[in-house]
Amino acid sequence: MPRRRPKRRAFTIIEAALASVVVATMLSAALSAAGSAATSRARALWRIQGQSLAAVLMAEILAKPYTDPGLISLTLGPDLGESHSNRASLDDVDDYDGYSQSPPRNSAGVRLIAESGWSWACAVAWVSPSSPGGSSSLLDTGLKRITVTVSRNKVEVGRLVSLVSSVP
Repeated sequence: MPRRRPKRRAFTIIEAALASVVVATMLSAALSAAGSAATSRARALWRIQGQSLAAVLMAEILAKPYTDPGLISLTLGPDLGESHSNRASLDDVDDYDGYSQSPPRNSAGVRLIAESGWSWACAVAWVSPSSPGGSSSLLDTGLKRITVTVSRNKVEVGRLVSLVSSVP
């Protein structure tokens, strides 16, 4: 009696193609998840850097007096002889109103961050003591709200707000 050969079981081309599609789909999903995680980490780092940069400029501003020494000013922003391009000339809090710079530099002119695309800006407003978070006033109320905003590629990544009073 002739012996029968057992049938060999192997992958067919269709099974191999399906396995390849499944592996490719799983690999694509894994790479997408890894990319999303990396982007989230980068954004979190930018927010930390943005807050740190905002703190540097805010500390510089808060070290200044409420009003210009020896001068009564009716407007916010640099007074005569002061300029945003020369930060050493800014001698009181409201001189920083409208100030912006890209890239951020310390008061000595040293760049604070090596990457490009970073900028910071400052706004100063007189506000009502009863509603300091509300709208600004056209007259000196004895309270100034300072807002420092830091951006990376024109997207805000940091913001600090502080209040300064004319009463020591």
